[in-house]
Amino acid sequence: MKQYLLNIFEMHGMGDYVWSAYSVFIIGFFFFILVNFLILKKLRTVDKTVLNKGEKDSSKIRTRVGHYESS
Repeated sequence: MKQYLLNIFEMHGMGDYVWSAYSVFIIGFFFFILVNFLILKKLRTVDKTVLNKGEKDSSKIRTRVGHYESS
């Protein structure tokens, strides 16, 4: 399939251009996946810490609200 596409473009005299664009696209795509993976990993750890803090804060708020209600 790749060779077929290259033959079509070479008939139009754009073979080198298409090949370089194709390789740049592949390299950029893998780089994009790598960066996204690292960012998502960081976001997940941040979400966990935020969620844990949020649960602690909400439980404090609940106990405070319950305390105020009882008093």
